[in-house]
Amino acid sequence: MVFYIALVILILALFSLWIKKSPAIWGSLIGASIVLLQASGKISIQGFIPIILTTIFILVLTKNLQNLPRFLFFVLTLFFSGAIFSCVLPGLPTCFNLSGVQVNYGKIFIAIPLIGLLIPNLSGKKSFSEFCKKDLPPSIAGAVLLLLLALRFQPPGFWQSFGASLSPLRFPIYLICTIIPEEALLRGFLQRELFRLIGTGFPSHAITVLISSALFCLFQTVWISDLSLLLLLFVAGCVYGTLYEMTRKIETNISCRFLTSCLCFWLLPGQGSL
Repeated sequence: MVFYIALVILILALFSLWIKKSPAIWGSLIGASIVLLQASGKISIQGFIPIILTTIFILVLTKNLQNLPRFLFFVLTLFFSGAIFSCVLPGLPTCFNLSGVQVNYGKIFIAIPLIGLLIPNLSGKKSFSEFCKKDLPPSIAGAVLLLLLALRFQPPGFWQSFGASLSPLRFPIYLICTIIPEEALLRGFLQRELFRLIGTGFPSHAITVLISSALFCLFQTVWISDLSLLLLLFVAGCVYGTLYEMTRKIETNISCRFLTSCLCFWLLPGQGSL
């Protein structure tokens, strides 16, 4: 019970970023979550080390670093975040099942300082109103496109790769614990930093999308080995990445991925997720 309370507090810290983006608020909530998590016995001191290191790297990247120093801290942040996201580090309560979704506490933890310190996000009624008018339609179009591709190709193992549960809790848990953290890292952080390092122009946009899509597939190889399914996921990553490059708003690719997953679960003859 204590562990789930710690998880709920961490989720509240994530939500607070779209209400009032204050380090004092989300930092306090993270601190409370860590205390409860330690009390639950679900994480060891060893498990805190990569989380703390990654947070420090993110803090360093808030400074005006340029060229090689920035690239080094960018690589360190990406490496440790990827290890946490892929459930390969000991000491973390990773990859437990909740309503048919694999939940990784570390993913949510890393997403909070990324969005809180590095990645711009929507704030205020005006921003959300403009997003709904200008950016949500491309997200819906992208989701429909990916649905049609999934329906057309349906690689072997597509429906079995993500579990069979259709619990009403599955969708919000998947959004909070998987989609937002992964899109924050791969699109909001990775593509933003790569574009800053590589430079402007269409080739830079294309390279950042391809790299983020390749890493998106790499993360999935922990659970998926079918090449045709990984190819479909790569295409999905390209769609999410392109939407981010078009709008520079992580909410665009987040909403597209969430809509895609909902459509795949509810409208196709089986259960699957992209």
